[in-house]
Amino acid sequence: MLSLTSMENIEKSSSTLAAPNGHLSPVIPHNGTYKCIVGPKPINKVGDVVLGIVWWHIPKELAGKVVVITTDTDGHCDMTVEIWTGYISVNETEWWVKNAPLIAGSQHGRNPMLVWRMIPGNYTLVFAHWPYSCGCKKFRIEITYNVTILEKGEWYNWMANLQNPNVKIKLSQMPKNVIKKGRGALLINPSDYQRLREWIHTYITDAYFKYGVNISLYVRDFKDIHEVRGFLRRLYFNNSNPIRGAILVGNLPFPIMGNKTYAYYSTRYYEDLDGYFEFNEDGWIEWWNNTNGIEIWVAIIRPPSAFPIESLRWYFNKLHMYYTGLLRVERRALIAVDHSWRGATANLADEVLTVYKSYDNITVMGGLKGEYAIHGMEFMYYLQSGYEITAGWIHGGFSFEAGGGDVFEGKNHEGSRKLKLGSIIFFMSTCGFTNYNESYCHALSFIIGEGVTLVAIGPTKSEGILESWTFFWKLGEGYDVGDSFLFWLNYRFTDDPWTKQSRFYIHSLTHSWGLGVVIYGDPLLRFAGKNLYFEGRILKVVDNQVWTRIVDEGGCPVGSLNISLSMQVNGTWINVGNAITDSNGMARFRVPHLETGVYNASLYFRGNKEYRPALFYAYLFVNCDPEYRKGEIPVVERISKTFEVMRIREKNKRIDLPFLVIEATIEGTAKSVILSYALNGSGRFFKSMFKVDDGKYIAYILGNENTKISYEIIFMDKYLIEYVSGKETLIFRRAKESSWSRLILPGLIIVMLIVLLILASFLQRRMHR
Repeated sequence: MLSLTSMENIEKSSSTLAAPNGHLSPVIPHNGTYKCIVGPKPINKVGDVVLGIVWWHIPKELAGKVVVITTDTDGHCDMTVEIWTGYISVNETEWWVKNAPLIAGSQHGRNPMLVWRMIPGNYTLVFAHWPYSCGCKKFRIEITYNVTILEKGEWYNWMANLQNPNVKIKLSQMPKNVIKKGRGALLINPSDYQRLREWIHTYITDAYFKYGVNISLYVRDFKDIHEVRGFLRRLYFNNSNPIRGAILVGNLPFPIMGNKTYAYYSTRYYEDLDGYFEFNEDGWIEWWNNTNGIEIWVAIIRPPSAFPIESLRWYFNKLHMYYTGLLRVERRALIAVDHSWRGATANLADEVLTVYKSYDNITVMGGLKGEYAIHGMEFMYYLQSGYEITAGWIHGGFSFEAGGGDVFEGKNHEGSRKLKLGSIIFFMSTCGFTNYNESYCHALSFIIGEGVTLVAIGPTKSEGILESWTFFWKLGEGYDVGDSFLFWLNYRFTDDPWTKQSRFYIHSLTHSWGLGVVIYGDPLLRFAGKNLYFEGRILKVVDNQVWTRIVDEGGCPVGSLNISLSMQVNGTWINVGNAITDSNGMARFRVPHLETGVYNASLYFRGNKEYRPALFYAYLFVNCDPEYRKGEIPVVERISKTFEVMRIREKNKRIDLPFLVIEATIEGTAKSVILSYALNGSGRFFKSMFKVDDGKYIAYILGNENTKISYEIIFMDKYLIEYVSGKETLIFRRAKESSWSRLILPGLIIVMLIVLLILASFLQRRMHR
């Protein structure tokens, strides 16, 4: 993990990648100009490469800062600058083929330059020279390099890709306006609409208030995929207000690519609206001509075939709760890359960093170790504490290389469906992760399950998500999931200079990865910026005025925000006006004269560069007060807490994973229950507590020994008015076995041995009679 614990793991483990040989001493990077001898001993297995090596130790004080390394190679033209994990020995000549991950690398050329956002740990700075391709045939040269540490400025390691000539070619082939402004279209058949009417309209209203997105609803019977595509084409090409994307809800036709030997689901046919697709006799797409780029994104919200339409009601309910701040997880990400792909770990963490800006918000399972296999229970351990983004590379069917994948299995993937909290979005290079043909694939199991998952991106077939930096690039700039996905699609399916594959002939079986990658769930979610929440309080009109308050994800008030208020009068939403929050996060609105009664109101903020959009529905009381029946006002009856340890003992995995379980028993009607907590005096975090029984809610907090935890519980009544429990502070202590429990097993063994000895003696005497 890229947390304090993880950094300790990285520092302890990195020296095992290549034992120090006494020839080098680790140095901390400083601004300055330095010299380095490159060569003279070539690397085995490669033979024509010589290296200059510098050991770098990056302390925590440099975390997140950007270092720029420029070189003067004295005219030598085939060189690179690279950063590798761990201290690599000068005498180690076969490390190139080992599993010490390459963290960052420059392009080949004269005077290469490398820009790298530093992560605490131990690394080897490498200057590599190819004497034969350079033409000099010198195996020992001296170069000069300059180190500059930037105090300001935004840089991510994937940005080095933008200087790659092949990347420039791909970017130049993309349409000029890939991401467009415009409305979305929601398509649903009449029978599904009748059963989802209320939920669909709530979603459309939420999307407008929170994101300012207009969604046009189309209730149609579509007999096949060609009718769906024809309808989308008309909405895009023959319309003065063209769509930028489409959301397909319920059981609508789904295109298939492939042939008789292998087939899979794909939405490319619905997204490239002017491309040419060749079909076989089975009605499956065999190849595709992507002539002018891909026009729209398409997202699928449908129930797995193993579950009825009611599962979509559950999905839209939790989507509404998340939109309105009643369902919360901490603003952080989880990176899970299993052993086979450990080289992708640093790149994926860097891509997600584009969204979160700080490694403090990113947990990487296993840190940056080259040798690390994930266990299924370990993955479950992290997910149960809640994340916004989970991205990774895991074998299909969640076959973890350290074992334990069965925790996500059971009938219809019951383990995945019953996961508490989990992740808002899964972005997984896992074969078949979104395979609808498997009626209960993991992606849909998470989406319609008990956890917080609202969107999942992954392949319907055996493949991964290549060039994912383009997706996170746009997600980090504030675009929603759909627009970021569309940008990735257009970049992915240009001419490929590496594989020499043409965008004019994309074969369903032989083309490089990406054809089966789809979006399941809501494409409108955004993840850039900090979270904001409206406080649940009584909105009571006094002298034609009403007040509200907004806080950030740490519970601190936020000023200078432009907040909007709308209210529902006679079934119609009308905008009351806007107000700017003061330094206490308070906004005051003037409202028109209203008749006595209770009105529905919406408070919303459309977002800026620092903060995400926020939405909250409240009840507006005019000349009256909230009314409750007996027992309706929620009250915390009991709070219990236990320290538990998840012990994993399988294959080569021997780890203990401690966590705190907080359980609250609440009497009365609670619309939302949220845990507010701080670790070691940090700012506050919010996460939802999940209902496990009538009136019982739980939450998990991951921690280490001696971690100081302070917490309180926020719960809202039927009018969405907040109540707060008393604050409590405790120190994380692992549950220790009593002296008696430690003696039980050895005692039983001794007793059994005595019994066996007596029995053996008895049998021996009988044999001698």
